[in-house]
Amino acid sequence: MRENVKINREDYTVLLMLKDRFPFTERWLNYMAAIKFPYKIFIADGSADDQAKDYLEANKAKFRDLDIAYVRYPYDESYSVYYKKIADALGKIRTKYVSVSDNDDFYVVEGIARSIEFLESNLDYSSCRGEISSIAVYAPSNRPDLKFLYGKTGDIVYKYYYGESIELEGSSQRVMRHATKYDPTFYDVHRTSHLKKCFETLRDINPENLYVAEFLTSYLTVASGKIKRLPCLYYVRQTNAPGSSNAAEAKRYDFFERMLLPSWSHDYNSMADAVGRIISEKDNITIDAAGSVFMKAYKKSVSHNIIWSMNREDRREDEDLVKLVKKLSGLKIRFFRGAFWKSLTGMFGRDREYFVSMSPIIGFIGGAEK
Repeated sequence: MRENVKINREDYTVLLMLKDRFPFTERWLNYMAAIKFPYKIFIADGSADDQAKDYLEANKAKFRDLDIAYVRYPYDESYSVYYKKIADALGKIRTKYVSVSDNDDFYVVEGIARSIEFLESNLDYSSCRGEISSIAVYAPSNRPDLKFLYGKTGDIVYKYYYGESIELEGSSQRVMRHATKYDPTFYDVHRTSHLKKCFETLRDINPENLYVAEFLTSYLTVASGKIKRLPCLYYVRQTNAPGSSNAAEAKRYDFFERMLLPSWSHDYNSMADAVGRIISEKDNITIDAAGSVFMKAYKKSVSHNIIWSMNREDRREDEDLVKLVKKLSGLKIRFFRGAFWKSLTGMFGRDREYFVSMSPIIGFIGGAEK
């Protein structure tokens, strides 16, 4: 870690959102203990059972260096319950800064500290983070019980999102730039007061489409202020963990199919109204003009998803061709994204800094006590 980065436990809280998948929660907690995570942790548990609570109670000595607040919430039986849980949890957090986390992902402390440092000095920014990388986890063949939890790492992508800072002065300008190269702010370090308002708005709108939830919080953040991307590793996502809400949603409908659902008009209009009001306030323009800005931005942002969905239908018509393309693509992906190739570019190439920052995570996954 950079020597002059300051860490103050009272500055920041990570909000861990739980719904089942206890083995990943156990790993997440053990990783945080292993790195002696120096900030506060707030666990909002909407699981079907008390495994996480019982595990914390039974392992107080192991987690004595962690500052953990645990709150048991009703089971996340619907998106509505989930939205209410997060809005309530953010209302209980007293630190100036916060970010949300899933239990299958990993933080890099320096990325958090540098993001806080930046936001402290730049009050016109809504959020900040470093780079987000991704990995997949493969258990040894003789340990199927460790599947997706511990073992070898592969499919390393040092820059999972190719986003950029958005530092334009106008709210309308920022929203349009965000649409040009959409990069969600969901996992950023936010000012707690701002993220609380975002999730309160989300709770009140109560969209049935989970992707609208991500779009809404991101566009509210960009409309409200600038966002910053720092050249350091901040967060590592696991891409092959089972049971994620996004994966479940993707299996039900593709993007275009979601737009044909009866709920889509309500979700879109509510989102457009919420973001439009922020644009109107910040740029001192009418609500109608702000709504027009958001409509243009949204069309630009989702157009490639719609095209992909339509092409997907065409691809289904020729299964043999699909299998051949997958086979050929797989050869390329295994070479260019395989652990060997990524290790070389990480150790000796352009991604060296990210490789060094990710090494403790890879070491924990590969060598932690099981």
